[in-house]
Amino acid sequence: MFTLSQKEKSLLNELLQHEELCIQKYTNYALKAQDPQLTQLFQNLAQKEQQHYDSVDTLLQGEIPQGAQQGGGQQDQSQQSGQSQSQGQQNQQSQEQGSQNEQQSQGMQNNQQENMQSAQQQGSIMSQHKQDNQSPSQNQQNNPDSSLLEDMLMTEKYISSYYDTAVFEMSNSEVRQVLQHIQQEEQQHGEEIYNYMSEKGLYN
Repeated sequence: MFTLSQKEKSLLNELLQHEELCIQKYTNYALKAQDPQLTQLFQNLAQKEQQHYDSVDTLLQGEIPQGAQQGGGQQDQSQQSGQSQSQGQQNQQSQEQGSQNEQQSQGMQNNQQENMQSAQQQGSIMSQHKQDNQSPSQNQQNNPDSSLLEDMLMTEKYISSYYDTAVFEMSNSEVRQVLQHIQQEEQQHGEEIYNYMSEKGLYN
């Protein structure tokens, strides 16, 4: 158990309100979405936002969510394994230096061939970029899901920034870690939305 100041409680209560709004939006937009793939995406994100809501609510009760504690332990194990891997990589670097020197001359020849090929491909790449820049605006006008996606992307950006503010105001290091973890997941939600929009040609 830990004690929160009045300001910390106020920030966490506001985060609860933001999370509740996210849940409502994702749930409603999942019903309005025309694409079944987008419906599934919104439903999954609504469930994750519910988990965020529960975590923040647990913090308000003066407790650390169990999932956050388990996540921290996994992170420590990954850091230890990363250190052992880095030691092995250092041993391999000395062995690889000799082979790298032999490959430099062959790499120069390959670079010359690649430069010639890239010069030939520039025209087609530029024309494709023009098509890509023109297609999103047309698709956005014709796709009824576009406005839903844009709204949720902006919502994720806003709530992520609010978590950033809350992290700086928390005095308990464990609370900060929980909020930082949630913030990272909010950014992942935004990335999932962006990837869908980019795939469908809806992001300009």
